[in-house]
Amino acid sequence: MDKKKKLLALLSSANHPVTGKELSSRLNVSNRTIRNYIREINEEKLIIQSSSNGYWITVLDSPCNKRKIESSLVYDFSSQNERLLYIAERIITSSEEADLYDIADDIYISYSTIEKDLIQIRGIIKDFHLTLLRGNGKATIQGSEESKRSFIRYLLSQQDSATVQNTLHAICEDIHIPFDTLKDLIIYQTRQQKLYASDYAIKNILTHVIITLSRLQNKYSLQLQSSPSAKEKEPESICAANIIQEIEKNYNIMFNTEEKNQLIFLLMSKTTRLDHNNQTRKYTQDFISLEYIEFTKQLVENINYIYYIDLNDSDFINFFSLHLKNVLFRWNNNTFNTNPFSDQIFIQNPLIYDIAVYIANEIRNRYHCKLNKDEITFISLHIGAVIEKKAEESHTYKALLIMNEYYYPVSNYLYQFQKEFQNKIDIVSIMQSIHSIDTEGIDFIIDASGEQNRSYAVPMVYISPLFDRKDLNKVYDFLNKLIDQQHTNTMKHQFHSFFSKDMFELEHYELDANAMIRYISQKLIDAGIAPASFTQSVLEREEITSTSFDNKVAIPHSILCSTSRNCSYVIVNKTPMKWGYFEVNIIIMIGINHNQRRFFKELYSNLLEKLQDMTIIQELIKVKSYDAFIKLLTGEC
Repeated sequence: MDKKKKLLALLSSANHPVTGKELSSRLNVSNRTIRNYIREINEEKLIIQSSSNGYWITVLDSPCNKRKIESSLVYDFSSQNERLLYIAERIITSSEEADLYDIADDIYISYSTIEKDLIQIRGIIKDFHLTLLRGNGKATIQGSEESKRSFIRYLLSQQDSATVQNTLHAICEDIHIPFDTLKDLIIYQTRQQKLYASDYAIKNILTHVIITLSRLQNKYSLQLQSSPSAKEKEPESICAANIIQEIEKNYNIMFNTEEKNQLIFLLMSKTTRLDHNNQTRKYTQDFISLEYIEFTKQLVENINYIYYIDLNDSDFINFFSLHLKNVLFRWNNNTFNTNPFSDQIFIQNPLIYDIAVYIANEIRNRYHCKLNKDEITFISLHIGAVIEKKAEESHTYKALLIMNEYYYPVSNYLYQFQKEFQNKIDIVSIMQSIHSIDTEGIDFIIDASGEQNRSYAVPMVYISPLFDRKDLNKVYDFLNKLIDQQHTNTMKHQFHSFFSKDMFELEHYELDANAMIRYISQKLIDAGIAPASFTQSVLEREEITSTSFDNKVAIPHSILCSTSRNCSYVIVNKTPMKWGYFEVNIIIMIGINHNQRRFFKELYSNLLEKLQDMTIIQELIKVKSYDAFIKLLTGEC
């Protein structure tokens, strides 16, 4: 959302005039910029008034104008894609024929523009077995109720989270049922039946219920057909019955048998019968086939071998086994999860996402179930959670404390350090004398003796014998600098060993990503670094999901095919090429030696961290030699 839209959002949500100072502070711009924004908005249509008390929107008294403002906050109507979503949503959710002139007026476009957009919409809805009928300036979408609901869910899945939220709230206003009331009802009833549902699952269930209620209130119901059957005493059936009973009682919207079965089916696919806080092995096996647990354990073992990442954690095994059960249930019933953060997670956590791709590939090989990008993203969330948990439990810095107990009791010092630096610093030894200090296995020394000007073989920080807040901050600063320095030194060493002058090219172009993969792979094969099967293995990985990122970089690689050593082949082009989702200027094909996986994991993470800096990327694209390239990456220039 740009700054002008944010300004409109702030004013429309306020119930009093908002000062220019407050707006400039909230938007992090100057008062003059705020005045310019308001002038530009009012040039299109006078909607913002001002006085000595501040600014306010004058048209919110009209429901029609309010809808226009709210729509403009979340849609960019200059973009055809966003217009198509909005127009299609207006037509399919209309209780009667939609007036195209009204829609064009609402979003400030010409009637000829909306006619062109309708041609695109006609092509999109064809995939949902729907047809667009129009005449006399009006339009309607025809087809089965099930197809219409499927298309509505598709429209929501194509929008960002702010737009989805706005749409769902608007639907709730139209049917006169508070959004939060429905959400609270679903959360309460799932908990009552001990059905665990993640935040994403709750959003999916809530979206389904809101769409269903909107359609039912407009007298559109599903026709009876065969749906997954469940016994009436099953938790999902009881939960669905209780939700429906509350809605029918309070809002007089009646569900038929098929609508009820659909909700039961959704609860079966989105929730698990597992107490999140009580997940013993025996309890888990009551609900999951042992086959899923054993398959998950094998995945953990394989990932440790291939990526040198340890996912061996009872929580992960239990939760992922449950997740696998639900994934296969959704696959067998031709439905999948949607995740609004798929692109974000893919871009920000490529190593974790790559492990998820490997898992998805193993699921496909074992169960003949091909997962989409959103389902792969959910696997990433499980992996990220256990990696983060283990990271918190893992590396602590070992320190030696030198102090004179005359000033401060040792027990007090230890208590302070345990309280403030838990899982960060481990005091392995305490000494009162500086003589014969053994620094083996010590990362640094904390000298609280009160004596200065000493030198040691390892890094050292001086603090006062009385240990106050200033000393605490001093240790924190020292530790952070130590971590940064070690990280920088490690990264420089890794990059110099990973990149090489004879595997670096400037200005080499191919027709497409696959052709570039074949070209670079052959270079590694000809050099005797990669086996003949390497090319096909890289192409298979690329087919699952593209290895390009939104930072102008692609990192093609193989998951399973080992090279003779960890290596890379780099091509830097001034003109970008299309690679999957993005255009890229820098291609870094990487080869992984399975006996050097431990070193590769850290190297890959460090490389991705460097490549997130767009300033560095822009400079890398301009380099004229390998030496300039490696100096930029290592920060030596």
